[in-house]
Amino acid sequence: MGGSGSGSGSGFDAGAGSGSDSHANEYAGDIRWGWCCPRCERDVSVTRDPRSETFVWACPDEECPAVGFGFQSRRRARIALREYRERYQQIYR
Repeated sequence: MGGSGSGSGSGFDAGAGSGSDSHANEYAGDIRWGWCCPRCERDVSVTRDPRSETFVWACPDEECPAVGFGFQSRRRARIALREYRERYQQIYR
């Protein structure tokens, strides 16, 4: 499911490390922005996976399939979460 949030971090990390998307970067460190699930609007945290030493975000609602993993940094995971949320909202406008 490319682009749905259930793939690896590489599917949601496009441009995050290249500096090509300054709009995405301006929100990455802003804790006021809020890290919400793109599908159900629940609060989402970004955590470090000790097994893979990468960062992951996952919706805490067991009924919601939204997840992103394999990110090299917490910042990249947050940027990807925001981009996924924006894309998901664009679908249902």
